[in-house]
Amino acid sequence: MGFFSNLFGRNPAKKYERDKKIAASGNTEKKRKLAGRTSTNPEILFYLADNSDVEIRRQVAKNDSTPVQASKILAADQDEDVRLNLAERLVRLLPELSSDCHGQLYAFTVKCLHALAEDEVFRIRHSLATSLKDHQFAPPEVLKALAMDTERRVSEPILKYCSKLSDADLLEIISHHPAGWVRSVIVSRENLSAELADRIVDDLSAEDGEKFLRESKTRIGESTMQRIVEKSEEFINWQEPVALRPELNFNLARQLSGFAGAAVLKVLTRRTDFDPETRAEIAEMVERRSLFAASPTPHETLEQKVNRYAAAGALNATTLSDALAWQEDGFVKLGLSRISGVHQLIVDKIFASQSPKSITALCWYAGLPMRLAVELQKTLGRIPAQSLIYARAGVDYPLNETDMIWQLEFFGIQVETTESMKNLQNQK
Repeated sequence: MGFFSNLFGRNPAKKYERDKKIAASGNTEKKRKLAGRTSTNPEILFYLADNSDVEIRRQVAKNDSTPVQASKILAADQDEDVRLNLAERLVRLLPELSSDCHGQLYAFTVKCLHALAEDEVFRIRHSLATSLKDHQFAPPEVLKALAMDTERRVSEPILKYCSKLSDADLLEIISHHPAGWVRSVIVSRENLSAELADRIVDDLSAEDGEKFLRESKTRIGESTMQRIVEKSEEFINWQEPVALRPELNFNLARQLSGFAGAAVLKVLTRRTDFDPETRAEIAEMVERRSLFAASPTPHETLEQKVNRYAAAGALNATTLSDALAWQEDGFVKLGLSRISGVHQLIVDKIFASQSPKSITALCWYAGLPMRLAVELQKTLGRIPAQSLIYARAGVDYPLNETDMIWQLEFFGIQVETTESMKNLQNQK
């Protein structure tokens, strides 16, 4: 067998010596072929990595048999095709090397890729970005370098498609990237997390926010959706996509209806993804909003409006809840005054006190449900979430009668007896 191996040139030792002679010779054509063969000994390929002939170096850079250690020489090569070939080959090596992510070869490869990710030539950085944007073994530090690139065609593929960038990475990029379009690209990510959406929604421009609301499949949390609805009063172009978002519940829809135009209200009533009961509630709410906004006289005062509702028997918890959602604070306070018989100045003092017990007692005195008391604490009372008083068993007032009477008497509201209190509430 040894005889035949020697005869056909397959003896490794002899082949190595023959290749060494070619590498050291002046025959450029043979050296080019030698640099391109995967059967060439890695030691010889390393030797050829800084050859004066550029085509030899290009062949070495893309040869899968070239040792990783030669990458440092090739990454600094003056020829951009050499560096491009090297970038493509190192990306191909990542799956093999990542099994030993703490090994020297992997670290060496990542270091060279990082250098190439900051290469002055656009097409090298662009090639890396398009190769690594959805690469399972892409090194995070290389991805971050590409994501921070000021050339949009380089950073956008990473920012938009790369799932390996964490929320912390993306927030860091938003904070430090000099270009204004970065936030727009990030919010267009298909896999944008709800947590990240919550962190950046307050800083979205009118255009970016509209795009996000129309296109993103991210499930938006309730508190984030609340802020989006509030901001849509300023950014009118958000209102229609907000009205179509699946996260929009009835309470937020009611708030949106307080300032949205007729076209958006129609969108709300035409939604088919709500259950029949919610659709009926929204249709009824939109009709109430239209009636609330209408006025039988050109210059109807707030007091006249409250009196009109009272005369129609419509000054009730539903009307006050609607007015509260529609930010008709003056109507709510005057309505409370009218229902309870408490002077408006005292009503104002109770809300100014920011006392959850006093606000709750006022609603109890007015014969209104506890759920409205909670809404009033949050909105007009501006009570912090941790200090809110909630209903007992979901509907009942949690304070005892003695405590609520004391709260009322503190503001000069005289409540004589339990029996007289019952009679008063029956009259209301």
